[in-house]
Amino acid sequence: MSEKANRILVVEDDSSLQKMLVMNLKAEGYHVVAVDDGVEAIEVVRSQRIDAVILDVMLPVMDGFQVCSTIRVEGHKMPILFLTAKNSGPERLEGLLLGADDYLGKPFSVDELLLRMARLIEQSKRSSDYGAVRVALDLDVLKIGKGEIRFDQYSIVTHDGQIKKISKREIML
Repeated sequence: MSEKANRILVVEDDSSLQKMLVMNLKAEGYHVVAVDDGVEAIEVVRSQRIDAVILDVMLPVMDGFQVCSTIRVEGHKMPILFLTAKNSGPERLEGLLLGADDYLGKPFSVDELLLRMARLIEQSKRSSDYGAVRVALDLDVLKIGKGEIRFDQYSIVTHDGQIKKISKREIML
């Protein structure tokens, strides 16, 4: 499995299922935060670093669909996996359309759930690493050794100080 210092929020109101999920996720090396209603879930997402969410649909106070929608509207990007008995085609579609990354019906295989979570977290980390590289390159001048690339002027300055014009396509590469 991949890096395990990841923090997973489990949102499940069935206490025995919640305990089983927490136990299995911890056994895989994850740090787990567990809550039993949607309002608590939103508070945790707002106040703590969470790397992934396992979310039931049928929750007290605020259902899982509302939780998922709120998380996405607020701009949080962590993967969300619905784990629920609400498993019909239209319900699955609704969850995915609201921004969930995966949907697993109950009853379920613990091994499958763990594999899906590991993959979702791995994909999320790759995506955020790519985003960090793009942000780091979102500047006018990139210095490389004694040379530089001037994105705003479509030019490069060689190590000996010569300025060479390049095309927009070359800049994009």
